[in-house]
Amino acid sequence: MENIKKAFINELQKLVGLKCYHTGFSLGSIIILRFGKEIININPIIHPKTGKPMTKGEFSLRVVCAWRIEKDNNIYCTWNYYSGFDEEKYNETDFITKTLTKLEDELIKVLENKTVIAVNLNEDTLDIDIDFDDNIRFSIFCDFNNWEWDTEPSEMYVFTGMNDLFRIEPNDKIIYQDLTGKYVFYEESQES
Repeated sequence: MENIKKAFINELQKLVGLKCYHTGFSLGSIIILRFGKEIININPIIHPKTGKPMTKGEFSLRVVCAWRIEKDNNIYCTWNYYSGFDEEKYNETDFITKTLTKLEDELIKVLENKTVIAVNLNEDTLDIDIDFDDNIRFSIFCDFNNWEWDTEPSEMYVFTGMNDLFRIEPNDKIIYQDLTGKYVFYEESQES
């Protein structure tokens, strides 16, 4: 197989021209983006809240580390700061629930139905900038270390395509998995 970092760059470039059709939170500030075609499995799991079959994207990105959305070259929201959120609207009792609802419904949804026009990977840090139409940018910053989590390994982000999975871990490590079940490779990006 070709160099894993080059394969990763090639897969990321496949996002160009695709729309982000879904954004959502997993847990806390962990964000999930889905791109391209929405795919329903042959034997789908039904979502308990919506009653609809759960789907996956042609490509998906699950971000655990720091991220930021910029709109018109201004910070729109980040993994720990949500510009435009009026904390005074909510009392302490419902603050968390309303915060998450507002984030999902208003802030991160700015990426939905936007077309990717460029993807740039910093090959040293594995940070990513994804540029969308309407002057919107989604950035990923690999800035936390494994010691901040009680388990290891802790991924920074995971990028999944139809047949490939790339997991970025602390210390600039890329783990590749062929989703057809044939191969698993490891590569330290600093030694590439």
